[in-house]
Amino acid sequence: MVSPPIWLGRSEYESPSEGGGYWVGAAKKAWEYFQPGKGLEAGTGLHHAGLYWPYFTDWDLGIYVQAIIDAEKLGILSRGGTWGGDTRLEKILAFLEKRELTANGLPYLWYDSRTGNRYGEIPTNAADAGKLLVALWNLKLHRPDLVGRINYVVHNRTNYEPLASAVDGLGGSTNIYDYYVASGFAGFWPGRHSSVAETILNNIVTAPMVETYGVKLPKAQISGDPLLHSLFELKPDARLLELSKQVYLAHEARYRATGKYGAFSEGNTGLSDPSYVYEWVVMSNGRTWVIKDHAGGDREITPIIYFKVAFGFHAIYGTEYTRRMVDYVNSSFKDFTYGYMDGVNEERRLVDTIIDKTNGLVISAARYAVLSLDLIFYPYPFISQGYVNNTLVVIGESKSHGPCDAAHTIDTLGGMLIISRLGLQASSGQLKSAMDGWLLAYNPSTGGTQILDTASNLILVGSPGVNLAAYHYNRLTTWDGRPLLEVLFYRNVSRGQNYLEVKANGKRYYMEFDGQGRLRADYAAIQILRDEYGRYVMLVYGLGAEGTRIASEILKNYDQWSLKGQAVIIKYYDSDGDGHLDTATIIETIP
Repeated sequence: MVSPPIWLGRSEYESPSEGGGYWVGAAKKAWEYFQPGKGLEAGTGLHHAGLYWPYFTDWDLGIYVQAIIDAEKLGILSRGGTWGGDTRLEKILAFLEKRELTANGLPYLWYDSRTGNRYGEIPTNAADAGKLLVALWNLKLHRPDLVGRINYVVHNRTNYEPLASAVDGLGGSTNIYDYYVASGFAGFWPGRHSSVAETILNNIVTAPMVETYGVKLPKAQISGDPLLHSLFELKPDARLLELSKQVYLAHEARYRATGKYGAFSEGNTGLSDPSYVYEWVVMSNGRTWVIKDHAGGDREITPIIYFKVAFGFHAIYGTEYTRRMVDYVNSSFKDFTYGYMDGVNEERRLVDTIIDKTNGLVISAARYAVLSLDLIFYPYPFISQGYVNNTLVVIGESKSHGPCDAAHTIDTLGGMLIISRLGLQASSGQLKSAMDGWLLAYNPSTGGTQILDTASNLILVGSPGVNLAAYHYNRLTTWDGRPLLEVLFYRNVSRGQNYLEVKANGKRYYMEFDGQGRLRADYAAIQILRDEYGRYVMLVYGLGAEGTRIASEILKNYDQWSLKGQAVIIKYYDSDGDGHLDTATIIETIP
């Protein structure tokens, strides 16, 4: 069977609150495509599907709308200014409110970026419409002030009924494209299409399995583009995360067996025939690693490593394999004036076409990687768009267990404080709680821990000294042996005190006592990470019980604190010398 992925970690990447870094830098390169005079027409404010193809479909328009949303969230696009977000969205909505439609109110398949007029007589299809609907739904969430105009375009001006009827018939599908498209319609017509999307995803994850390079995949139609769009743009779903993990592991296992990097998707080939292909990781008939052309015929060409999928996998999993693959493809790109090229094939032949789909997906991947690792966005990702993202709040057992001492009652109180506020932020889903021993097993002979639950996102309350799950993450290292966490908890036997140490600068924080032995100051940490299973983990604890309580209080009242970065250090101290801790302040922010 395939080995588990080699965890890389994210410590070398900065968050947008610190002004850039690897992910934001990549997004800026991709955003070049959407600049006037490049992939954007200055006269109309409409973009090209390809750098030298001044036309676009509704799928392409959805790519551009989502890119604007993501660029704003990353801080690389301001709302004001000549070509800020407001101007761009105004031009798009004005186009949608006035564009020429077919006699029965359907959009056309193609429009001319230079004029806004239709290009050809063919009406659009449900797939392209679904992509635009996903983006417009996300725009409603991102910009509530535009809800009225978006609803007018979707519900009043455009006749989506023929396309919606086509989506109604997708309930038997095992195609990841159909799940994504049905989800777009479900946003605007939930009573009609939510069950369709749900059924398709269930069909996929419960399909009979086929094995490739030791990894089991469902017999379903799976390719990189719609899988990543679903992860980056739709509500979080544990089934989708598990499916993505298996698809990723199949790529890595293929590399280990063949020495060939892979990032299967759809896109240009740089060849005259076929000029465009669909690379399927697996198909509903059980075939794997299949390449087909527009007509659905098999094509025996050297597989193409599409940069958008390689980068997307890296944003999700951050393994040694994804990093090396991204570097391998990226090293063939010499010019980023117009954004990223499509990729290279396995023989390193450059596919130098430059299109919106590649650059839009790179921006979405960068947003996904960055926003999931910055406290400035809390309670995201545990609560996303009002939806509880499969989250467990975990406390330690109240007795000695494994390497951990008994947890304090105050840890339970801390968990209650956190849950009480998160519950107010959630409109759907259910927050759950757990004991650390339910999630991990400890081997006393080796000192190792084994994770039993690899799907749930975790908020861990209590230090590594009392919480076995926190103990597990406190000991993890990156692929090159560096500690994974930005703030580490140590037991200092010689001084009889525990302490916190910040990895970046070596600062240490100990509990402080006055001359009468009374506690004068406790220190606490709040930090967030993504683990090797792709799920989100937050650690909330103090050196002592009072530190854990105040850290939990701060998370309860997160909107009153300037939380940002990957971790913060909190000092909770006695400000008036009466022997009681009464004042909390964030004394260090770790980017």
